[in-house]
Amino acid sequence: MCLTAFLFNLLNKKTEFSKEGLKIVQVARLDHLGKGQHIAIQALSLLIGKGIKNISLNFIGEDPSLEYLKKITAELSLNQYVNFLGNKSQQYIFEHLCDYDLSLALSSYEAFGLTVAEAMAAKVPVLASDIPAFREVLDNGQLGNLFKIGDAEYLSNKIAGFIEKCPDRQMIEAAYERVKSLYSVETTARRYLEEYKKI
Repeated sequence: MCLTAFLFNLLNKKTEFSKEGLKIVQVARLDHLGKGQHIAIQALSLLIGKGIKNISLNFIGEDPSLEYLKKITAELSLNQYVNFLGNKSQQYIFEHLCDYDLSLALSSYEAFGLTVAEAMAAKVPVLASDIPAFREVLDNGQLGNLFKIGDAEYLSNKIAGFIEKCPDRQMIEAAYERVKSLYSVETTARRYLEEYKKI
């Protein structure tokens, strides 16, 4: 919780959404079996097939699945839509997460939804796999969209629905307030003081 509290106060906040197309990001190690990047690529292919082409999918992270993901991207003729940005510093993520319009968290398991909390703190909408860690941070899906793990078609439909609707500013602000109340430095410090008083 300390690390999350620290990050919360350093993340730039999104102030406006792109009118030139949807910029999607996933921040995770490129381990497609655990993090689901191949599902995102398959979903993107389905969206392109439906004529939704004003879109980009950006991966921040490195091995071990980089070559495999590049291979399926090429096989699906998606090179112009998919960007492998490599590892980026925490400072880069603090500054640039807010540049994206939608953050994906597609893990099959996580102990804690750190990347989800970071996106919420940056006021970036979240689409996450329906696992306990993400449900907890997203208040059981009230503050972000959840999708069935491993289902590319379901994911593509969720993204298409996001494109069709205007960003839900009320939900974005509620998500921001949730992570602020749960993970800000001030909240964390107050909780520690309360625990110390019990000793």
